[in-house]
Amino acid sequence: MRNLTLLPAIAIAAVVLASPLGAAQ
Repeated sequence: MRNLTLLPAIAIAAVVLASPLGAAQ
């Protein structure tokens, strides 16, 4: 069941990581 709690955390991390990358491009 812990995977269900990791999914939103991974999604947030992906957005945080993608934001600076998208801004750089």
